[in-house]
Amino acid sequence: MIPSLKVLNLSGCSLATANQLLLPVNLTNLEVLDASSNSFDHPMSASWFWNITSLQYLDLSSNRLYGQIPHKLMMTSLQFLDLSSNGDGDKNMGVMATDLSNLCSLKVLKIRWALLYGDITEMFKNLSSNCSPNQLKELDLGVNQLTGTLPKWIGQLTSLVKQDLRGNTSHSVKSNVLKLLGLVVQQSYGRNSIGNTA
Repeated sequence: MIPSLKVLNLSGCSLATANQLLLPVNLTNLEVLDASSNSFDHPMSASWFWNITSLQYLDLSSNRLYGQIPHKLMMTSLQFLDLSSNGDGDKNMGVMATDLSNLCSLKVLKIRWALLYGDITEMFKNLSSNCSPNQLKELDLGVNQLTGTLPKWIGQLTSLVKQDLRGNTSHSVKSNVLKLLGLVVQQSYGRNSIGNTA
């Protein structure tokens, strides 16, 4: 058995599945996992890493994972989560209904170009309880199919410095509250029909 790892880089290894890890490795202390740019083509929930509660950094971008991530994640140490560039054709992430409110350390959330659709209000609601909103510094939901209205309480995200909602079916906001907070709001193209409830 390989001793406990803290960093595991599997990026660009042409792995066909994230269903299981066949290495004799102790992962109970794993902090960084980069599994980006592989050939995963199965439901996201079928992956082995969601139960590693010590993870601080998880990059699953540029795969073909689809469907929902497990509901009510308990990865309380997770600071960085990138699910960008997933989905393939009619296989997509669908509505983001996963409860992320226990990700109390989450600072960066990227779900860009993942065929994500649904009401952005619901997406924010899944971040809103417990403790995670006040930690969030960067939120990238660009190039998806999100619709709806940003909730009033977005002004409470006092740590947020970058929000990118560009390229959605309905798109980003102009908000005096966000400008006062110094938030970089990126919204340079597409129809601007996601609004902000004042």
